[in-house]
Amino acid sequence: MPWQFNAQQIRRIQGNNQLTPEQTLATLNGCSNQLQAFFNEKRATTVLVKSGNKLSERLAALERLVSAMNGLNRGAPRFSDSNVSSMLDKAYGQFVPIVDEIITLVTPMAQGGVSPLAGLTQAGMRPSNVASILHSAGGNFPNIVQGIKDLVTPMAEGGLSPLNVLINAGLRPSNVSSILSGSCKNFLDIVEGIKDLVTPMAEGGLSPLKVLTNAGLSPTNVASILSGSRSHFPGLVDGIIKMVTPIAPGGWSPLEVLTTAGLRPSNVSSILSGAGGNFHPIVDELIKLVTPMAQGGLSPLDVLANAGLRPSNVSSILNGAGGNFLPIVIGLIKLVTPMAQGGLSPLDVLANAGLSRNNVSSILHGAGGNFLPIAIGLLDLVTPTPPEGLSPLDVLADAGLSRNNVSSILNGAGGNFLPIVTELLKLGTPIA
Repeated sequence: MPWQFNAQQIRRIQGNNQLTPEQTLATLNGCSNQLQAFFNEKRATTVLVKSGNKLSERLAALERLVSAMNGLNRGAPRFSDSNVSSMLDKAYGQFVPIVDEIITLVTPMAQGGVSPLAGLTQAGMRPSNVASILHSAGGNFPNIVQGIKDLVTPMAEGGLSPLNVLINAGLRPSNVSSILSGSCKNFLDIVEGIKDLVTPMAEGGLSPLKVLTNAGLSPTNVASILSGSRSHFPGLVDGIIKMVTPIAPGGWSPLEVLTTAGLRPSNVSSILSGAGGNFHPIVDELIKLVTPMAQGGLSPLDVLANAGLRPSNVSSILNGAGGNFLPIVIGLIKLVTPMAQGGLSPLDVLANAGLSRNNVSSILHGAGGNFLPIAIGLLDLVTPTPPEGLSPLDVLADAGLSRNNVSSILNGAGGNFLPIVTELLKLGTPIA
């Protein structure tokens, strides 16, 4: 089906340049069917954002890429539209060179040979792993590609590759790619840091990773916390080690304090995912979250649990909170606090409208700085409007969308919450 861009998408692609919206649309409409089939309008907008006067040359580059991948033998590894979008994020002036590098990655090197990407997949790296590592690579793209090749190359004749060493230590390729995601100029330093992570700290001793897994954190938990760490990698590793170390001889570690209060290691790692420089402040706030607010009283986590939000709901909402951790916790407390003496809390209002606690936490998943606007938007979503007296949520239900459907669509919507709700209501409105 041909592209159907809306006015907002056209403006995003157009950016600040001399082209008119009509000229931009005409350029887009001149694309081949194969390119329009590869990217939908939303993905194309993300890839081509602020292309302006460079739109034609960028589209030509993408045409070459899609043509190259469509010409591959069936079963040959290739990148998906989301993979390509990830690698072109923040490409700026490197857009066309990066597309050419991606074409080189998927193209067989000689008659009957395999592509560099095929070589990486044979070594255990899926295309999505490679794309994750190359996310926002920009001018570092060629160097990181070479670094990935070195990562899967045996260190000696018949020996193991660095990736094999990491796998044997318990890290899956997806863990490695998660840690290296968006590493840019820090790629080599982080690779060395990962090697140190799996290397015993003394002869016959444990590696830092083994210390962490013995404390209850799985390799995937560790990789989640270290995801996109960049220059923060060494400090994060030290921080995680401290988190599993008893605060006093014979005492509990901070992680044990959190798990004893009802947070599983996976909850903790979800909240700390991509924490970067906010790691230590978030750990401190997590301890406060599970600490009784008065002698013999309830902790904030207990208050949320009593209102029906399980630790898994809370961790989902706080996923990747970063510097927004404290405002989100304050917002959660307000969400479960009655709006008047003896009255309902905002969460009760949402529940009475048919949105379960799981629905709410799904929509607020990873909300970050958008928590308050989304919470307000949710209340608007369940508030009846004249003249029929139906809420927008009721309108969607009458159109055939269940509460679970709506929460699934709005899962992790972030700053796109309102536009998505608006489009949903258009979808459920008779065309007439």
